[in-house]
Amino acid sequence: MRFFRPLLRSLFITPHVPDEPARTIPPGEFSGAVRRALRAPLVVGASVSAEYATKSPARRAMGILGIEDRALTKFAKFGARAKALLPLVNYELVQRHTAVIATDVVFWDTLSWNAASTVAALQDFGARIDELAIPVVLGTAPLLKNHWFQPGLKQVNAAVREACETFENFHLLDLERIYETIRSQNGFSIGGRYYSVADVAPDALHLSNAACEFVAYEIIGVLEQALPALRHSYYL
Repeated sequence: MRFFRPLLRSLFITPHVPDEPARTIPPGEFSGAVRRALRAPLVVGASVSAEYATKSPARRAMGILGIEDRALTKFAKFGARAKALLPLVNYELVQRHTAVIATDVVFWDTLSWNAASTVAALQDFGARIDELAIPVVLGTAPLLKNHWFQPGLKQVNAAVREACETFENFHLLDLERIYETIRSQNGFSIGGRYYSVADVAPDALHLSNAACEFVAYEIIGVLEQALPALRHSYYL
């Protein structure tokens, strides 16, 4: 029964998302290209992107940079898998936005033994979307140490990394590495406060407020590093 509790909560409960004040970064600390990219993002993924219990990392990244989040669009669903969700993210939807933030889009795919359909969905998504020259931040899935069984983790994350190497405007948010670093350091610090490993995902599945903010800064960092390489002059 313990295995199913986080899943049941994520599928059937949508808690209130508190309106927390964001700590903003002073103008000029990050480039205008990053701010423009996060002006109207499309957020694609599962429960973290759907804002289970707290604001998503993408929305928090906007707040950190002092950007109003009214233009953010969520294309996310509790329990969604990339192999089912990505085919629905079409050219017309993406072109109305300034970036795609897919933090947790592949997580549920890692619970399958055979990830071939996920690999195909990622490649097809890249082939359809990359020509728009809109930055896509694509996350790997972390290894959850508790009762989760993720036989497809290696194959799915390899496919994410391959997509980010293959497609010019796809950029890697390596949550697998980030989680491992947090574990090796026995926690993380943000805003001058220390958080333990258990504070990352208190219910063993969904990111906490602090963890979402930590990932938000990682998203900003990925975009800051990636945007100078974009071929579309709009972002430069």
